[in-house]
Amino acid sequence: IDGKQVDLVIGFPVDPVNPNRGKTFSCDILISKKNMKSFVALNNEDLLNQILKELPEVKTGINEKPKDYLVYIKMTWNPGDSVLSQIEERIKQIQPSTSFVRGD
Repeated sequence: IDGKQVDLVIGFPVDPVNPNRGKTFSCDILISKKNMKSFVALNNEDLLNQILKELPEVKTGINEKPKDYLVYIKMTWNPGDSVLSQIEERIKQIQPSTSFVRGD
C-alpha cells in the first residue's frame, strides 16, 4: 500500500445470520502470502489476544528505530466499529507506530 509492505492482514468471514456483516468473534489473519490462519474466539477479548499473538515481533538493536507496522483490515464484511476500534487500540498498545488501512 503506497509502496509499503503490509505486515498483517485481518479479515472477517461473513456472518451466516446476517450476510451484510462480519461473523462475531471470528477472523482470518494473513501474515504472508502463504501463512493464513483462521480464528474462532469465545469473546472479543479472546479474539484480540489471538490477533496479538500473530503480530510479528519487533527486533531492533539499541540504535535502530522501531519498525513501523502496517496492518490492513479488510472491510468486505464489517464486524462492527467497536470491534475494529478495539483491535486497533490493542495493537497500538504493543506496537505504537502501527498504521492501519481499512479497505475491501
